[in-house]
Amino acid sequence: MTRDADEVRALLESGADPETLDDGLPVPCRAVAAYDEPVAEALLEAGADPLRRLTDGSTPLLRAVDGGSHHLTYVLACHRVPLPAPEREELPARARHWVETGVEAELRRHTGLTGPVDRVRVEDDEVGWWCEQLTLGDLTVRGEHRAVLTSMEERYGVRTPFDELVARALAHPDRDHVVWSDVVFTLGRRLDEETWQWTRDLLNRPDRLHRLLAADVLLFLILGDPIKGADPFWDRGRELGSCPGPNRSRTRKCRRSSSRR
Repeated sequence: MTRDADEVRALLESGADPETLDDGLPVPCRAVAAYDEPVAEALLEAGADPLRRLTDGSTPLLRAVDGGSHHLTYVLACHRVPLPAPEREELPARARHWVETGVEAELRRHTGLTGPVDRVRVEDDEVGWWCEQLTLGDLTVRGEHRAVLTSMEERYGVRTPFDELVARALAHPDRDHVVWSDVVFTLGRRLDEETWQWTRDLLNRPDRLHRLLAADVLLFLILGDPIKGADPFWDRGRELGSCPGPNRSRTRKCRRSSSRR
């Protein structure tokens, strides 16, 4: 499979099947395994089905979850609206399994290998987020499952407790890590008094990381609304609100503002 999205689009426009098999596997699954979002998006636009069941019971969307790709999971999940109820339940459950079991443990279970795990840092050139990528044998997984779980819960109406989201962020104590950033993004859109008070309480914790997380969330609560084009938080009586799902360009603006603190 070529990794050039423009070439893929040209092939699709000339009549190529977006779900053709590549060494026995549909090309959308190859794009997911390669973490190639542009190619995956081109295939989706041409009619590839992210919910196509393979003989092993997986789908391109479930493979994105297993692979720990936060944004790729979101892209595939948003392609089918509304997503059928079984998949809406399966996505967060599958992500939670990876979180609770641990990425390395799941890698060893899937591969049956006991050797050392290769770990590299992978950065998003557009936003600046990073995550750890782990490889064992021929299986590679990115450590974004907490972000996958967080975004899927929010998208499908699960209000994750504040303390649980804090714990997810602190599991990756770096404000440029994708999980930390997604927790901030999620809490920063909960425009209600409860989140405001919980965040202020977090700001008074003795631990520096708790205070740093609280500062990021408070900054997003305050600056996020004007960036979205809505009235500022303080002018709306701290009313409940909502906004669309993750937007990479908007998030980048918020993070640039916070980095100037």
